Amino acid sequence: MNKELSKLTTIVIVTINGKILIDVLKKLQKKYKIIIVENNNDKNFKKSIEENYPNIEVILPEKNLGFGAGNNIGLKKVTTPYGVQTRSVYMWISYPW
Repeated sequence: MNKELSKLTTIVIVTINGKILIDVLKKLQKKYKIIIVENNNDKNFKKSIEENYPNIEVILPEKNLGFGAGNNIGLKKVTTPYGVQTRSVYMWISYPW
């Protein structure tokens, strides 16, 4: 992808129980801002991700809001011109990029 476009794009990932492919995050966070909405309110997951990946923000809703509402919360935090929505399960299927 064009390097300039990657600077304009935020990826929003909705997950539950931290089911994220870490290898994918390592690669993506170098190019994109990433927002993860963790529907299980896992504070340890948030701490671990944000300590190890400075370009990733983890949002913890108070309860499981599901995919649609989780995306809405994530998209409200996007500050780049473009936002891309995905589910963590799709990251497993399509890896490696």
